[in-house]
Amino acid sequence: MKAVATTLQQIQPNSPQYHTVKSWIHFDHWQFDDAIAEARLAIQLDVKFLRAHSFYGHYMLLLRGDSSTARKEFEIAAQIGSSDMIAQMHLGNPFYFDRQFAKAIELWMRAEQLEPRSPDPHFWLGQAYEATQQYEKAISEYGASEVVYAQDPAAVRANYETQLASLKENGPRGWWQTKLSQMRQSPSPDSYEMAKVCVRLGDNAAAFALLEKSYREHNGVMLFLLYDDCWDAVHDDPHYQDILKRLGLRCERRF
Repeated sequence: MKAVATTLQQIQPNSPQYHTVKSWIHFDHWQFDDAIAEARLAIQLDVKFLRAHSFYGHYMLLLRGDSSTARKEFEIAAQIGSSDMIAQMHLGNPFYFDRQFAKAIELWMRAEQLEPRSPDPHFWLGQAYEATQQYEKAISEYGASEVVYAQDPAAVRANYETQLASLKENGPRGWWQTKLSQMRQSPSPDSYEMAKVCVRLGDNAAAFALLEKSYREHNGVMLFLLYDDCWDAVHDDPHYQDILKRLGLRCERRF
C-alpha cells in the first residue's frame, strides 16, 4: 500500500485515489483520526468514488461505532457499484453491528451470490449464524470461507468435520473447545480469534490475556472489538473498556 501511495502521490497528489490509499495506511498504523479525515477528503474530491465511501463507512463503524453514518456511506457505495461484491457485502455490516442479524444474513447472502468464490461473505455469514445459535450453518460457512485459499483443502474440510462432530456430540461448548484446540495447533495462531472463542466459553481471563497479546502484536483484526457480538457479554468489564480506550475505539451504545 505504501508503494501504491508513493506512486499516486507522484502522479496525482490531490486525487481521491491517493487520499483513500493514504487513509488505509493511517488505519493500518492505528492513526484513526487521520484515517477518517483522509477518507472524508477523498469523498469531497470525488463524491462518486466508490472505495472512498466504503472506507469511510468502514472506519466510522469499527472505530466510532457510528452505524448510521456507516449505513449511509455503504448505501452510496452500493448504488455506485451495483455489481461490486465488496460494496454489496458491506451493506450487511451495520445491521450486524446493531445486532439485527436476520437483515445482515439476508444482505450477505445476496453478496455471496454475486461472487460465490469470495471467502468474505461466507465468513460474515458464519459470524451471524453463530450469533443466532445456528451453529451447524456457522460451521459450514466458516469452512467455506477458509477452504477458498487453503493450501490443503482436504485438511481444512477434515477440521470442520471434526468441529461439526463435536457440536453434535457435546453442543456449542464442545464445538468451541474443539475449535480452540485446533487454533492452538495452528502454525500461526491468531490471538484475537482465539480470544473470541475463549469469551464464548466464559473464560474471560484467558480472553483478556489473548487480547493483550493481540494488542502487543498490533493485530489489525482486533479493531473489530466493538463490532464482534461475542464481546457483548463483557461490554462493561473494566478490562474490555481499558483495551478499547488504549486502542482509541469509541462507542456510546450499550447492549
